[in-house]
Amino acid sequence: MRILTVDPGIRATGLAEHTGRKLTKAELIRPTDSTRYAPSPGFDGPDLPAIEAVCELAAQWLIWRVRLLDYPPVSVIAFEWPTVYGDASEREEDPNDLLLLTAINLGILGHLRQAGITLPARLVLARLWTKGTPKRIRQARYLSKITPAEKAILDAIKPAGLRHNTIDAANMGRVVTDALG
Repeated sequence: MRILTVDPGIRATGLAEHTGRKLTKAELIRPTDSTRYAPSPGFDGPDLPAIEAVCELAAQWLIWRVRLLDYPPVSVIAFEWPTVYGDASEREEDPNDLLLLTAINLGILGHLRQAGITLPARLVLARLWTKGTPKRIRQARYLSKITPAEKAILDAIKPAGLRHNTIDAANMGRVVTDALG
């Protein structure tokens, strides 16, 4: 079984591919310099070209991975589905940022469908794969369980400060693979 996973991000989106339980490929998608995330002049919302760029680049990577003929076929593409938990007023982050993550997921999915990719898509609630464990602890546990070859795939992701997006995609991929059997 081969699965692809997406951890959407406003500034960077993490992508991962698993064949069985093994991480085989990972990528970090960022807007180009000309479309970096920035508020739109005169408006409160983010710059749409940055969101479009992330969606298109992520979809291109996923389409390329799906269409590889010498690999086992992809069974599913799993997207982390953003959810606000608890009292939004007590959060450090703006819960409205989650709307952008939803837009990124749907934009990627739209590009995939437009390209004729009709694989099943799964929307995975963060709480189901993270089990409420803080990111730092969750990522340390995941990194302690993977092989040196898998760690090398993740270590190659640059810049290191945004690598956490790809680590989350890889970690979610492992959980989804285990759940699908």
